Amino acid sequence: MSATATYRPRHPERTPFYQCLADYGNEFKQSDPYFYEAKYGPRRPVGDKTVDRFLECGLLRHGFARLKCGRCSHQALLAFSCKTRYFCPSCPAKRVAAFVEWVSEEVLEAVDHRQYVWALPRVLRPAFRKERKLLGRLSRCAWTSLRQYAQAALGEGFVPGAGVAIQTYGDALNPHEPIPMLASDSAWAPDGSVRSMGEVDAEVLTDLFQHQVLEAMVAERRLSHDFAQKLRAWHPSGFGVHRGRPIESDDRPALERFATYLLRPSFAASLLQYDPQQGRVIPHCQGYPPHPGCPGLDRAGDLPLLQTRGNR
Repeated sequence: MSATATYRPRHPERTPFYQCLADYGNEFKQSDPYFYEAKYGPRRPVGDKTVDRFLECGLLRHGFARLKCGRCSHQALLAFSCKTRYFCPSCPAKRVAAFVEWVSEEVLEAVDHRQYVWALPRVLRPAFRKERKLLGRLSRCAWTSLRQYAQAALGEGFVPGAGVAIQTYGDALNPHEPIPMLASDSAWAPDGSVRSMGEVDAEVLTDLFQHQVLEAMVAERRLSHDFAQKLRAWHPSGFGVHRGRPIESDDRPALERFATYLLRPSFAASLLQYDPQQGRVIPHCQGYPPHPGCPGLDRAGDLPLLQTRGNR
């Protein structure tokens, strides 16, 4: 006879993240023009909606479903969830698990893969920080650069497989523009033939990426032709492509971990501490106490990092 599972409410109102937003959410909204817009641009309307829904998530007073066992008639109440994207610590968990399973079982071919990280010079980062629609263009620049490299090395028509994520935050809740990518070490031709790309030349790939980004920003009228030419003459250029170690085709745990990383939230709620007297949130980076580069976040001054980074 198997043991009967017991439903245990998660009580989000007891978590530091929830308490901080409940205490200072309104103060943040009022101070937004002073602390957020000047540095990051206009805040998207979805931010307020997301926070309001999160503050109702998992609480019975905001709605629930009544569950009843058909055999023993035992009943339990299940609070409605907010279903926000990568902001609520609870709701995205199921989506991430489904994504990882889909990538592992349906997307990835039985070849080696690698992690790529595409980086920008500091002078260009504010443009992507303030205009989020440019991040999609940036992702396409990274993909186009890898595809062009594969076709130059293997022949016209060969295309590698790749998945790109947009992550605008670092482990310390800091602005972070590099683009992570999971890409195959092989490429496929239209006739189905497969060839390995071999050892990729990072300098050539970086030059391709620089060209794609500058051309895209000129086309979007975010750079003049003259300034783009000046950036091309910079040495070092500030552009960079990191190519990680190969992940072997049969190392499914490693591939699943990286697929999980692609959809990781902006922070782990379990690593936050909150001081309600001082209105101070202290994030613990990588499971360790804060270091000098990971300061505590004071009230509304830095709260935008908590509210907006998770809503990509």
